[in-house]
Amino acid sequence: MTLATGQSAGEIEAAFGYVETAKSRSLSDLLRQSTPALGTAVAEDKALGEELRELRQELNWYYRQIGSEELKGGQSSRRRLGKLREQALERERRLLRTLRRLEATDLELSSLEGSSIADLDGLRAALPVDSALIEYFIARGILYRFQLDRNGLQARQLGPVARIRELYRQLQFQFGKFRVGGDYVKQFEETFQAQVLALLEELHGLLLADLQLGEEIRHLVVVPHDFVHHIPMHALYDGERFLIDRMSVSYAPSATVLQLCSRRRVEAEERSLVMGVPDQRAPQILDEVQTVARILPNSDLLVGEDATRENLSRLAKGCRFVHLATHGLYRKDNPMFSALQLGDARLSLLDIYKLDLEVELVVLSGCGTGLSDVQGSDELVGLTRGLLFAGARSVLATLWDVNDDSTAEFMSHLYGRLTDGSRPADALRHAMRSLREAHPHPYYWAPFVLTGTP
Repeated sequence: MTLATGQSAGEIEAAFGYVETAKSRSLSDLLRQSTPALGTAVAEDKALGEELRELRQELNWYYRQIGSEELKGGQSSRRRLGKLREQALERERRLLRTLRRLEATDLELSSLEGSSIADLDGLRAALPVDSALIEYFIARGILYRFQLDRNGLQARQLGPVARIRELYRQLQFQFGKFRVGGDYVKQFEETFQAQVLALLEELHGLLLADLQLGEEIRHLVVVPHDFVHHIPMHALYDGERFLIDRMSVSYAPSATVLQLCSRRRVEAEERSLVMGVPDQRAPQILDEVQTVARILPNSDLLVGEDATRENLSRLAKGCRFVHLATHGLYRKDNPMFSALQLGDARLSLLDIYKLDLEVELVVLSGCGTGLSDVQGSDELVGLTRGLLFAGARSVLATLWDVNDDSTAEFMSHLYGRLTDGSRPADALRHAMRSLREAHPHPYYWAPFVLTGTP
């Protein structure tokens, strides 16, 4: 793909169509379906379905044993942990082989040939009148940016991607310093903040170069590409203000997925489901979910062993908000087994695909719940992707490991605005800016990303 100054509107539209075709194609196909994934194939092949169920039961047992051994520590526990992980990995491989056999009869789990993308008029109609969309694409080491709003479609070549990738790696390193915690962070926090701001300012200049947004624009939808998915665009800094100070920001896997999510009409009741799984590593989760349940009207609160997959499946459908406070496990070696730790088992991406949700907003309050692996033509495999497919109009997740105390404070700000009638993107903006007053470093307030309908 090449874009040069002076190209016609038709050429720009053709390039944009190419980009959309290359992005999140199978997710777009999945969202067009109405039957829960796996259901049809399992019904048609009972033997394979039974094999799948047995493997998942075995995996749940291994995951529980692994979690128990991780808390014990010690040399003998490490040896047993290694053996358990090896055995679990072997069963994961068998499960994936079974799924591939099921895919032959279930198009919902396949990337269909000849996928169509939404037309530009449809995409503009999906954008609120005060919104614009910017979409990134990397081709042959060059980064491109498209801008879509009610006035038209523009395109710009931003230049080589190598420097942006290096800045992203440095940003990851800076946020990683907070894992040490304690006095080390307190002693050097101002220095850390200055270093991060310098990185965010340079990224602002490279990613938002010459971005022209009218005064009427109050919301920006960002469609990243490749590693740009993991950059907190809302925290980019122009030397005086962060982007989130100018407008609210949300994200989408592609413009087509955004349109498909916006078409959903969720018949949500004025009730909520709040689930939390506190443990030794995150005891503050209990305070968080109790606070959230007090703020949200007509909320069901399930904690610990009561926060089960069955209860989630039974109670979530039709809720306005679903809040899940637990650990997120991101499996870079096999993203299909990324999971949330519930009270009785892991809720893997495969389990999420089977959920039937009609929810306005799902909030994943945990460590790295928004992390995804980018496969093929920018096809995201992660928890957010699964929840969008399961029926959520939008998902709020985190890009990196979050601080328990500041996250509880953030959630109070967020839900206070949501219950007052604010749209999720505006409530998120308010919560970020409010939390920043007490915790100015972006590590605390910037990990939260809203994906789907703003």
